Amino acid sequence: MNSLTSLFAEWSEHGAFVTIAEPHAIVSRSVNALLAESTSVLRDDVRLFTVVLDWLRDYADDLDVESLLAHTASTGVFASLGVLADVARHQNGSHVDATLDRIVDACRERTHEHAVEPFFHVNTRHPYMLKRLQREPDPIFLRWGYLAAAPINLRDKVGPRSGRQITESSGRSLS
Repeated sequence: MNSLTSLFAEWSEHGAFVTIAEPHAIVSRSVNALLAESTSVLRDDVRLFTVVLDWLRDYADDLDVESLLAHTASTGVFASLGVLADVARHQNGSHVDATLDRIVDACRERTHEHAVEPFFHVNTRHPYMLKRLQREPDPIFLRWGYLAAAPINLRDKVGPRSGRQITESSGRSLS
């Protein structure tokens, strides 16, 4: 089982709306460790970003921020976690979430400035997409030094939380 498939399986176990094509043996670990590791590959897979973003919008308060930051320091990427939490905070609208605020603030303190670059690696291989992102960058991603289009808000695309599912790579059903 590749690492992305394993991550999708673990997110499914933690309540994310993702269907796994084949059952996998899952190593149980804290959601803090899972989120931290996921930040190291979020830029490689837009679907994983979308699944984790949707989960974070509902379950941020279940996180232990100090544990998450410690795990991210050892296995993750603070800038990716910061973008993720910032987008979740924005998509939650008027709902104030102190946990997301703490994550964003902590990640800002731990993220170094860098030249603006595409967030998702796939965009570097498509000149048209790169030009579009340079013309119309999402302001949240740009705050973190990245070019990206506004991420999909699953609630706008597939409706209320109950009954929604996103399928991991081998199933190809992203609704």
